Amino acid sequence: MKAQFQAKLLQLLARKSSNKGFTLIELLVVIIIIAILSAIALPNFLNQADKARASEAQANLGVINRAQQAYRLDNPSFAANFDELDSEVIFSNGAGGQAVGTNDAVTNNWTYEILPGTTAAETFAQAAPSGATSSSTLGNWCGRVLQDGTESTIEDNAC
Repeated sequence: MKAQFQAKLLQLLARKSSNKGFTLIELLVVIIIIAILSAIALPNFLNQADKARASEAQANLGVINRAQQAYRLDNPSFAANFDELDSEVIFSNGAGGQAVGTNDAVTNNWTYEILPGTTAAETFAQAAPSGATSSSTLGNWCGRVLQDGTESTIEDNAC
């Protein structure tokens, strides 16, 4: 009996070793699982680029707002254009040059513009999507500086 059991076990092992590989069903299940996981994760990865561009706009508007505050300490009004602000408010245009204009500055992703406020005690800086970014779902960003030194950055078209 023991010898017969050993013989059947060896036959079973010999048969099993000839079935190397995966069945079509197993492969399809793995492909479906990978497709479901990628469908869940892909939108999150695609939104990261827009979030980075929005962070760029917020950071640059903060730089403009602080430069406006520094300018306002030395002058009776806010700066009307980028040329009046300190040279530190210069953004790279992505082509190795500097993006400074009389009223706006253009980078790869945003066009920055200084806008007058409704009163002399405030000024605005706006970031509007430009270039390849303009076709995305990013909204305009607006930075507001008040005479008392407070500032805010908001996403809307209220500038």
